[in-house]
Amino acid sequence: MQRDYLQVLLYTGARRGETAALQWRDIDLEERVIRLRAETTKAKRAAIIPMSSQLHALFVARRALGDRSVFVFPSERRSRTGHLTETNAFGQIAKLSGVQISAHDLRRQFISTAESCEGVSFAAIKRLVNHSMPGDTTLGYVVLSLPTLRAQTQRISDRLDALMQVQPLPEDVVKLG
Repeated sequence: MQRDYLQVLLYTGARRGETAALQWRDIDLEERVIRLRAETTKAKRAAIIPMSSQLHALFVARRALGDRSVFVFPSERRSRTGHLTETNAFGQIAKLSGVQISAHDLRRQFISTAESCEGVSFAAIKRLVNHSMPGDTTLGYVVLSLPTLRAQTQRISDRLDALMQVQPLPEDVVKLG
């Protein structure tokens, strides 16, 4: 579960609280979008994040686990929220690699990778990470369609995979589910 949580953080650039509080009602596998509810975001503004193929596969696999929780990342212990609130994954990463990282570092990596991708606009990056555009009249007029944002999200996810040297599965491997 923690691996999936970290991957969602990396492939969306979403904040840790937004990601931890995701409910299955927020995940639309058919439309391939994540709907962040206003009450779960820092800006108190709802957002729609298109899924890359990597994210879609991750959510399909998690859903296939059959967990009955309303949360995508349910708490592994009793908690008042019912969802993941703390993860020891960052401590494990630091212990194994000697490198200290945080959820916000994954957000920064998403944004930095997005900026380095050809064809990904600054306006799209701001929309994808649900940053406000106060004082920027021109960006406020930019309307980005879901297909445009999805293409840019896919470009970012593919670039992240290239940076991480993710290898495609061999053809003789059969995917389950």
